[in-house]
Amino acid sequence: MKKLFALAIAALALALSSCSNSSDGGGGMTSLGYTLEQGVVAKADKNEAATWPTATFADRKGIRDGMNSKTKSDYLKMTLTEAALKNWLVKSIKKSEDDANQIVASVKSVGNYALLLDDPTDNSKAWWFYILKE
Repeated sequence: MKKLFALAIAALALALSSCSNSSDGGGGMTSLGYTLEQGVVAKADKNEAATWPTATFADRKGIRDGMNSKTKSDYLKMTLTEAALKNWLVKSIKKSEDDANQIVASVKSVGNYALLLDDPTDNSKAWWFYILKE
């Protein structure tokens, strides 16, 4: 499941890579809108971070920094459009469309979002995801 999940993310990144190179007509690069990072940590690290505050940009960035420093494997970073981000939330990590819309609304409001999930195939591991509005 973990490899399938990572492959799905990589396929999405590859499919969108041509979009990230499109021009804005003025010679500069266009922003896709959102940066997504992910990684795998020990479940105990995720459980500790799940108790941290999440109200502000700095709180959420602190979760990202803490999880990133403890990442054991499967680190990935990509840039997505809003539509691709919502699709990724629904298809890759099985969030409902309502949840995906709420997450994106929270990112727009605060500027970032941290998400922590248990690994469904390994009780000792967890996944962290960090979304940043560009």
